[in-house]
Amino acid sequence: RDMYVQSAIDDYGTGFSSLAYLRDLPVRELKMDRSFIATLLTDPSSRVIVDTTTRMAHSLGLRLVAEGVEDAATAAALVQMDIDILQGYHIAPPMPMASVGPWVRQWSATLDAEPVSDRVSLPQARDAS
Repeated sequence: RDMYVQSAIDDYGTGFSSLAYLRDLPVRELKMDRSFIATLLTDPSSRVIVDTTTRMAHSLGLRLVAEGVEDAATAAALVQMDIDILQGYHIAPPMPMASVGPWVRQWSATLDAEPVSDRVSLPQARDAS
């Protein structure tokens, strides 16, 4: 933290991620694994896990990223659940660096014009090449 480097735990909730990491490592962000996000609307257990992880992360002063947001309904549910950052094809597809600037300008232009639940649905960025 003194070097202005921030770390995140990726794919939280699967594999080797552990609650001990939250206690022992200087992490600033948790990235919730896409397997929980993909089943958020159909599996009550996934919803409880995402909700509980969100409250825990915020109580620890961490940002929470939802990976694998693929549709508007899931994005809207995550916004309602107070997830800090949404990541996935519904927000933006992978894009070449030249497309990032135009996409950010387009995204930023929507922030003041639409309610938060509508911010998650944007046209895909066009490849400038």
